[in-house]
Amino acid sequence: MNDANPVMAIWIFFPFMVLFFLILLNMFVAIVMSIYGELRKNKQKDTEALAELLKEDTAKYKGKWVNLLCCRMPDEGEGTKKETEDEEEEEDEKEEEDEDEEEAEEKKKQKEEDERKKKKEREKLEELMREKKPATKDIFCFNLAQLVLFLLCKI
Repeated sequence: MNDANPVMAIWIFFPFMVLFFLILLNMFVAIVMSIYGELRKNKQKDTEALAELLKEDTAKYKGKWVNLLCCRMPDEGEGTKKETEDEEEEEDEKEEEDEDEEEAEEKKKQKEEDERKKKKEREKLEELMREKKPATKDIFCFNLAQLVLFLLCKI
């Protein structure tokens, strides 16, 4: 130990500590940047999802205002979400056909009967709407009530 050079130890120790500190700092910055990149991607996905929801919400809001201002009843096209939900349910039921063939046939017949009934009901409603067209004042009041309910639900 007596042969050690204290001056040379200082000249070696401090550069070693500086290099070691720089290496650790570089590792820390690399970790922080990788986490920042992942968070940024997640934030972008969240922003895109929010934009899509706002787009749909704005379209609904715009449709209600157009119906109100034009004094018209809402289109049947506004109920497409229900139709797509019905289609999704039908697809789910098709995938779950692990039951006996007889039960599947009975369900199929029941579906066809239900579809026929729904179709007949729609036709009856269409005929009634053709026979009795609502007055402009009634349509305006209906659309105004729908818009007020829509706005109240948003608050």
